[in-house]
Amino acid sequence: MRVSKGSLAIGAVIGLFVGWSGVAVATVAAESDEIIACVNGNGTVRIPQRPNPTPTSTSPQSLAVVPTGSPTPLPGGCMAGEKEISWNRTGPEGPTGPSGAVGPAGPKGEAGISGLQMVERTVTIGAHQQGDAVVTCPEGKLPLSGGYAYGRADHWNLEDNMLVGYTGLSLDPSTGKLRNTWGYRATNPNNWPVTVHTTALCAVLS
Repeated sequence: MRVSKGSLAIGAVIGLFVGWSGVAVATVAAESDEIIACVNGNGTVRIPQRPNPTPTSTSPQSLAVVPTGSPTPLPGGCMAGEKEISWNRTGPEGPTGPSGAVGPAGPKGEAGISGLQMVERTVTIGAHQQGDAVVTCPEGKLPLSGGYAYGRADHWNLEDNMLVGYTGLSLDPSTGKLRNTWGYRATNPNNWPVTVHTTALCAVLS
């Protein structure tokens, strides 16, 4: 097929040769993914010419072959008697796909703390004496934390001048393991006996 003489614009080229007076016209706007075409009553499809942009350093170009003597296009680019069609449009969002397969189970985690138990002990320290108020956790358990309170053995009133030192969690040098005890060492400077009440929260540690 021979293309008759026409105007030539340099740029991106898309060609479609179909029968319109034996001449094809083909352009697609480089800045758009949508393709516009014209169909006549005989089923002939062509892509109409679009205006070429002014050449710049950043503006894309298009190449069009335009026949001489072609019918004058309508505003949409198609001629009288043609119907405009388009494709490559973005369609509506599709439905959500099905859920994927369940993945494999992860590795088993380390055992946590279990068997929480509160243990208590009360000791009496004589006047001007020193003593230990120590709580021992059951076998297999270790203390997590603890506390104490003290007062006169005959009246439970706090004695502010008591000297109490924390012994808490300690390491047994003979075994290299933590002791299962928690306690306090108290000094009683008073002229009367003082009661020290100690508590510890014990648990099995992994």
